[in-house]
Amino acid sequence: PSVQISSIADALAASSGTFTVKGVVTLVDGKNLYLQDATGAICVRMAANVTDINLGDTVIGTGSKTVYNGLPQLGDGTYEKSSGMTLSAKETTIGALTAADICTYIKLSNLEITEIYDNNGAWANPNVTLKDSQGNSIQLYKAVVDKTSIAVGDIINVSAALSVYNTNYQLRNT
Repeated sequence: PSVQISSIADALAASSGTFTVKGVVTLVDGKNLYLQDATGAICVRMAANVTDINLGDTVIGTGSKTVYNGLPQLGDGTYEKSSGMTLSAKETTIGALTAADICTYIKLSNLEITEIYDNNGAWANPNVTLKDSQGNSIQLYKAVVDKTSIAVGDIINVSAALSVYNTNYQLRNT
């Protein structure tokens, strides 16, 4: 029997249930895979760390619909590699971000670095605060970046997955 693949929008709209979705990977972070299709994006949370999936891979993920600190996800997830989808970043601005953008891959341009916080050198991946020309700020959480190559005051472009913690948007990169 073949598995019924739902759109990510259908999984997002449901309050509960088990869903199988197909999407392109916008973030790999330990047990979390962010998947995006033409209808939306969602996190599939696995029982163990994922080691064989990369940014841009196409994956079929299955799990139970939940929300964790504002992040829509399919928990107790399983996955299999697939093919056929391509990752492309949606160009947008911090001020234009909405809940519909969570887990999607976006590109923000001309952002100023206002803070690089690495807990006095203890964190290999710092939290980097970014501000646009309209004064909107967003954090690149646990930035995968060479700390010696960036500095406060630098103007950068960022392609990353949009995440959320409680009600605060944050960027995540791999």
